[in-house]
Amino acid sequence: MIAVSDTSPLNYLALIGEIELLPRIFTRVLIPPAVISELHHARTPPVVVAWTANLPSWVDVVPPGQAFEEAALGRGESEAIAVALQVCADVILIDERKASVVARNHGLIVTGTLGVLDIAAVHPLAPGL
Repeated sequence: MIAVSDTSPLNYLALIGEIELLPRIFTRVLIPPAVISELHHARTPPVVVAWTANLPSWVDVVPPGQAFEEAALGRGESEAIAVALQVCADVILIDERKASVVARNHGLIVTGTLGVLDIAAVHPLAPGL
């Protein structure tokens, strides 16, 4: 399964030491450049910055082929939705409510940080669900 992630799920999973749940659930995780930029913000916790400085092999940075403009969304959310639509992702990881609604309105399956934790709890040893 291919997932595209927005900033907050990566940030929170890295903060709680559970970022390695992602490759147990998904075969690939795609991240747009705007998300990488947001993960390098001056106030980003050092553990998150360190993770983004040495991305694992199961993560690919993929720029959106087309701009996705939605007034209520930030750049990371917009690029994540654009990439998810572009690659026909199985799921998009977004925590923010407005972005989740927009993604669902465009036919995407959405889950967030808690959804990832729930999937991992239900299927603890099943990679690529």
